Parts: sequence; structure tokens; C-alpha cells
Amino acid sequence: MTLQPHEEHPHGITDRDFDVLFTKIGQVIFAHHGFPWLIHRLTYRRTNHDNIHVRGTRRRHDHTPFDMVVRNDLDRFHLAADVIDRLPGLGPRAA
Repeated sequence: MTLQPHEEHPHGITDRDFDVLFTKIGQVIFAHHGFPWLIHRLTYRRTNHDNIHVRGTRRRHDHTPFDMVVRNDLDRFHLAADVIDRLPGLGPRAA
């Protein structure tokens, strides 16, 4: 509930503190252990919401935790590739 504004929840943080943690203009890749829509719903009125990209569980199956991470693109390889794709100028240099 910390992601919510402090006016809406007692554990929420101020817009200023949110902007310090998640920046006003930069790209944010948020790896979440649950469904991505939850993080989007908690942050949709924040300054940089359009640049917050949440990676999380897209589907649930009876698999090992490692399988779930890989199947949902939450492993280090996919997260690093996401960073390379989103940072301006990094893609051509990283290739």
C-alpha cells in the first residue's frame, strides 16, 4: 500500500517521495511477484505512470518457482533485455 498516495492510505508515500524513488521522467521497470495490473492501479495517478513498466505474473500453472519466473519473463535475462530496449541509445551499443 506504500505505492498509494498518503492521502488515500496511512502507509502511502507523498508524491515528492514517490518521485525521488521512481523519478519524474525516467523509465522504471518494476518486477512484481503478482499481477502487473495491481501496481498500475496503485500508481496510475503518479507523475511518471506512463514510464512505469511492470513485469509480473501473466499466468499461473503448477510449475516450480523457477519455471514461473522464466515463463513470466521475470528472470534476469528478460529484465536485462527490457532495460536495454528501453534506455535510449543503449540498444545499439549493447547489441
